[in-house]
Amino acid sequence: MAFFNDAISYLGQITLLVVLFRFTAANTARVLWLIAGTSSLAVMACLFKLDRFSLSRTTLLTVSRKHWIFSRWLLAAALMQWTSGNYFIIGAGSILGPASAGALKASQNIMGISHIIFQGMENIVPARASYCYHQGGWAKLFTYLKKVTGWGGAFTAIIVLLAIVFPSFWMGTLYGSEYEAYSYVLQWYGGIYILIFLGLPLRAGLRAMEYSKPIFISYCLMTVFTAATANFFIRKFGLTGATAGIFATQMICQTNLAYALWRKKDK
Repeated sequence: MAFFNDAISYLGQITLLVVLFRFTAANTARVLWLIAGTSSLAVMACLFKLDRFSLSRTTLLTVSRKHWIFSRWLLAAALMQWTSGNYFIIGAGSILGPASAGALKASQNIMGISHIIFQGMENIVPARASYCYHQGGWAKLFTYLKKVTGWGGAFTAIIVLLAIVFPSFWMGTLYGSEYEAYSYVLQWYGGIYILIFLGLPLRAGLRAMEYSKPIFISYCLMTVFTAATANFFIRKFGLTGATAGIFATQMICQTNLAYALWRKKDK
């Protein structure tokens, strides 16, 4: 049924888009209406195959309460994420000038290829971690997280090594020779991205155990550290201070997550 449903939606879209662009004056509105129409047909076709279901008020309230207890910390963490370490980047641009902000952004973009791995893990690891925890408890969850950390860490390490061993090459090739002077920023970001990667399995483990509060606390700690030190670090040590500060925020975050996950296993 899933294949039939997707065939109506996506094959229908492709076929009708070809017709639209070939024989009519296509525009954005028509394309969006076409996509909405084929998706609606797929939904309606699926409705006829759904089994009957009923709602229990008691069950709905119980599940809703459980989801709220779990998700409220994630909602707060999502809001805190904007203030957790971004001020180092904003401060660098404000205090040191746009060239420094450009160097930070350039380094982020180069390391951004790691997000292919990160996004893949975000789509797979949390669901699989939850399954392992509910099937085999902490032991099975820990085994899975170690496996994920090993394989994912290996691929991330390759990207990081290529960046930190040849920083001048990447900065100069992608952004021009004037950015080669900021090669050390890319090397800092190599370490930062290793820490960012480690946070993925740690957060997945905490979510699998339905213990999301430490994620929020981590972002709070990062925000407090950033507010207390960003101005000093940037004015005293320049761009090195900004990147070191970002590295420190990630170290604080992952240390707290690892500690919380390890403590939770004994409860």
